[in-house]
Parts: sequence; structure tokens; C-alpha cells
Amino acid sequence: MKKLNNKENRTPLPMKQVLCAFIVHMAEAFQTTILFPFVAYMVDDFGIDPKYNGFYVGLLASSFSIAQFFSSFIWGRISDFIGCKKAVLYGLMGSCIASLFFGFNHSSYLQAILARLLSGALNGNVGIVKSFLGQITDHTNRSKGFSTLSFAWGCGSIIAPFLGGVLAKPQYIQNSPFLDYFPYVLPGIAAALMQLIAFIICLIFMVEPKKKYLIDSQNNQIDKIDKIDKIDSIDSIDGIDNIQNKKTTNTKINSIVNSINKKIKSKTSNYSKLIDDDKNVYSEFEMQTIKVIKNNDNDDNDDNDDDNNDNNNNNND
Repeated sequence: MKKLNNKENRTPLPMKQVLCAFIVHMAEAFQTTILFPFVAYMVDDFGIDPKYNGFYVGLLASSFSIAQFFSSFIWGRISDFIGCKKAVLYGLMGSCIASLFFGFNHSSYLQAILARLLSGALNGNVGIVKSFLGQITDHTNRSKGFSTLSFAWGCGSIIAPFLGGVLAKPQYIQNSPFLDYFPYVLPGIAAALMQLIAFIICLIFMVEPKKKYLIDSQNNQIDKIDKIDKIDSIDSIDGIDNIQNKKTTNTKINSIVNSINKKIKSKTSNYSKLIDDDKNVYSEFEMQTIKVIKNNDNDDNDDNDDDNNDNNNNNND
């Protein structure tokens, strides 16, 4: 199969849809990493025994991913029934509410871990976004589309910890009873705002992809069909070698040529690019067939000459 060496062969990316996938994936990274700078101080403020501080810090930091791990399969099934867009919007709104629940926490470790578990359980957007990208791209631009996810995760992983460290227990805001009572509310609000921004962008620009499995399968199966055609052609060439050894009649050889020709045309009728790739194999097949036909013709001529010689000898006798 020909490689895509120039931009003319590539399908343009639907940039608005890719933007939606980008911002959702960035919001995921934001939600995951924003508490990393202050989680140790947060657990310490909850009055946890310092001997077990590391355990509780690790449990709180990983609780979001743990809940998302178990809920991602469920959200994948939900997105199949209600659509990718609705599933993404529900996940973003659930994370937004859970982030506020996490931020408005005075001194309860249980509330903090429940908020993180709730945020992960209500959000399965990592898998849904990848499915969404798979449906809006084809084999010519899929690698470029999926590369934006890594970039989005990197952006979120850079911005979120920075904001988390700056906004947690801010020393530049003095004499604020509200922040004294909720010292980690600003990181929670920042995470909620990120989810809300992603929600608004997806609500406006995101379009539910059509179920184009049958249409897109033509593009996705080019490699398979190319291999099938070449395997069929190679098998046919091997068959011609056997035919040559057995000296099958020319009629049978011609029928094999016609059947292989129909098979290749039927499989590549919708894939004009594959026809050029099959020419080399098919030309080799034609040459083998022509050789067999010529050999059979020569054998028939030799047989006819022998018969004529026998007839002449009989007549002379």
C-alpha cells in the first residue's frame, strides 16, 4: 500500500472537535494533579498521626484515579447508549461539583477522600475522549489527532500543580476568615472552573459523531484487503506452478485468470489506490500464466507433430 507522503492524501482534522477533546483531556490532567503540591500539608492539617502521614497522603492522591479506573468501563458503555457528547458533559459537571466539595473542606479527611472518589467515579472522560477521536478521524490523520492528547495532558500537568501551590493557604491574602476556615478552597474552585470552561466549550462546539463504522471501515481495512489480495495472488501463482507441472488445458488456465481478475476487481473497486499496488503482483501472475499457456501450446504442437509423423510412416508402409 502506498504511504501518505504528502498533505494532499491526508484528511483535514476537524479542529473544533479536536479542540473539545484537547480541553477535556487537559481538564482531566488538571483534576488529577492540582492537589499534589499541598496534599501533604492538607493531611497534616487534618490531624493525621505523622507516623501514617505517607499512607494517607498516597491514598488521597490516588483515590481519584482508583475510582476512575473502576468507573471507566461503565462510562464507556453509557457513552455507547447516550452518545459521547452527553457522557463527556455529565462527567465534566460531576467533576466540577466534586471539586467544590473537595475545596470546601475544613478539617475532614473523610470528606476529602469522598470528594476525590466521587470526582473519579463521575468522570470517565479519558476513555470516552479517545473513542470520540477515533470516530472523527480516519487512517490518514488519526495519529496527528491522538498526538494532541499527550500535549493536552502535559499542559494540564504543568499548569495545575503551579496553581495548586500558589492558591493553597495563600499568604498574600491576610485577615480572611473565609480562607482561614477553608484554606484549600481556592485550588478546589480553580479545578471546578477548569471543568466548567471545558463543559461550556464542549456544549457549544462538540458535535456527536455519527456511527460511521461501516463507512470508516473501508479506510481502516485497506491494509487487510491489500494483504488478502497479495496472498490470493501469490497462492494463485503457486497454483499456476502446479498447473504447469500437470499440464492442465488452456481452457482451465483461462478460467483461473478470469476468476482471479474478478476477485481482485471486486475487492479493490472502492480502493483505487490499491490497484497500482496490485499491478506488480498481478503482472507476475500474468507472466506465469502466459508461460504455462505457451508451454502447453508447444506440448500440443509436439503431440501433433508426432501424430503426423506416425501417420506418414503408416502411409509409407
